Amino acid sequence: MRKEEGSEENNVIDICKKCAKDFAKHVQKKMKDDKIVAKEGDYIKIGFSQDKSSESMWVRITYAGNKSIRGILNNDPMLLTNIKAGDSVICKKEDIQAYISKDQTVMINPLADMVGLEVDI
Repeated sequence: MRKEEGSEENNVIDICKKCAKDFAKHVQKKMKDDKIVAKEGDYIKIGFSQDKSSESMWVRITYAGNKSIRGILNNDPMLLTNIKAGDSVICKKEDIQAYISKDQTVMINPLADMVGLEVDI
């Protein structure tokens, strides 16, 4: 069954995609302003997608270059079947939606900040 373009499901998907982009912009600005550099052992949250499903999950950084980051997926997805915890992933720095330092003394997580959540990685 094909969803209509203006359907409620498509509207929710569009809102989620916009939020992820907004979170990423916020994190990038905060990291730049506070001179935070993502490094090996730190955790980042990035978005993954498969077909029309998408999910944000934590990644432990194994390598951080000038423009890209490589890491190990730290969570098992609830919706996606094309990746699993322990998989190696690569992303662009501008895709980071949240950040936690290795020692957990620095955390930038717009969603958790908005609703006052504790974060488990």
